[in-house]
Amino acid sequence: MEVLSRRRGRTAAATRVAAALAILLHPTLVAAQDAAPGEYEVKAAFIYNFARFVEWPQPAIGSDRDPLTIAVLGEGPIGGILEKVLQGKTVGARSLTIRRFAALGDLRPTPILFIGRQEESDLTEILSKLGRAPVLTVCEAEGAARLGCVVNFIIVDNKVRFEIAPESAKAAGLKISSKLLSVAKIVSTAKEGN
Repeated sequence: MEVLSRRRGRTAAATRVAAALAILLHPTLVAAQDAAPGEYEVKAAFIYNFARFVEWPQPAIGSDRDPLTIAVLGEGPIGGILEKVLQGKTVGARSLTIRRFAALGDLRPTPILFIGRQEESDLTEILSKLGRAPVLTVCEAEGAARLGCVVNFIIVDNKVRFEIAPESAKAAGLKISSKLLSVAKIVSTAKEGN
């Protein structure tokens, strides 16, 4: 009886996660294609939804009419895909703009910063340079959330999922919706033994 109860609990939890992911990754956000969306189309759609479920401190992102900037550090496939997926989309009254930083030396704080896996070796330096700036850092490197990235994409059963480090979000002054937290794997950045 206890085993059956645990299975029902896991099934219910899995159903809630699947429903929440379906809400976050609405099919109209990904460019219409006959084939299933690729990894970076899915990530771009998630990034759009992160913008909808995160609050930045004022005046960090300006007025409600100022564009919301999503930046990409380095060369990688997501920049052009973000432009396609986010074309014409808004977050509230804000239009979305894409900015690219070619190298670490060019980096400036923006509301959302995607740091691709090709920047993994510089991740600690990148996060240090941003300090406590109100930046939603979105990474895709193993262990990046534990290092201080707010959101980190992971692949689970060949599907794009994400983990969130609430302590990193708090340190950056960001408020993440409980809806977003409920579908993420939560990662602690606290040092063991503290």
